[in-house]
Amino acid sequence: MGAYVQYIYFFFFFLMFTIIFYSFNKRKKEQMKLMDGLKTGDKVVTIGGIKGTIVKVNEEDNSLDIKIDNNAKMTVIKSAIARKG
Repeated sequence: MGAYVQYIYFFFFFLMFTIIFYSFNKRKKEQMKLMDGLKTGDKVVTIGGIKGTIVKVNEEDNSLDIKIDNNAKMTVIKSAIARKG
């Protein structure tokens, strides 16, 4: 009886590990696709919740210049973008 319980524990551990690993890879691929598709004029939201429009994409240092308001601009790295919108 004890060996069956160990197999069941191993199976559930393996299943949980697989689910977590798969979801992590899926999220990472989505984030890479988002970062590669950013272009001037896109409306974005940063991970800090700041909304703005991309004014310039700097490929050399992987950064973006974002226009927040008429008089306010900021520079962020591409990985700081949470989503478009």
